[in-house]
Amino acid sequence: MQIEDEKKMEIMYDHYKDTFTQQIRYTENRNRYFVLFLVLFLLLLFRFDQDKFNTFIVEKYGIDLVDKAYISSVLYFLMLWDLILYLQSNLAIDNHYRYLHMLEGQISDYLTPFQITREGSLYKANRKKVHKFISIIYKYIFPAFIFVFLSAEFVHELKEFSTILFKGVFNSICLLLMIILLILFVFKNLVKRKIK
Repeated sequence: MQIEDEKKMEIMYDHYKDTFTQQIRYTENRNRYFVLFLVLFLLLLFRFDQDKFNTFIVEKYGIDLVDKAYISSVLYFLMLWDLILYLQSNLAIDNHYRYLHMLEGQISDYLTPFQITREGSLYKANRKKVHKFISIIYKYIFPAFIFVFLSAEFVHELKEFSTILFKGVFNSICLLLMIILLILFVFKNLVKRKIK
């Protein structure tokens, strides 16, 4: 069955619009994950008073949390989960931009001399230095900063490893997974950058 060129172009353009809508959603999600990660990071960084936090939860919701020693474990797990979602969003955004660029080229071939360049070639050609710097922050500076913090936390956990074995193992695994994820993410971006 042969699809007419006009129908192909219409299907591709609908797909392009849907992909662009997904791109916006991924960007919004990435920004939310970034903010949540910063909140969790700040809670750990300032070593909030876990006794007051537990008392607040008991008074407000009537829920007695597990031993206060495990609150950091919950925060590490939430940070790991959030970091996975954050990195997935970043990777999806990069993939979608490449895909949108490809779709724009294919659609533009049907519409010559008219060109669709909203997110592909026009974006690349007019990308300002500020946008490039923001991209560097998302891809390298933020991961490097978090890497340093997580590495320090990992060393801290190893020092306290003998106090509560389960907590030490769990926290160390969460921290190690986050460190590995960040290394892989930065390495992927560096390799991709060399290929361009």
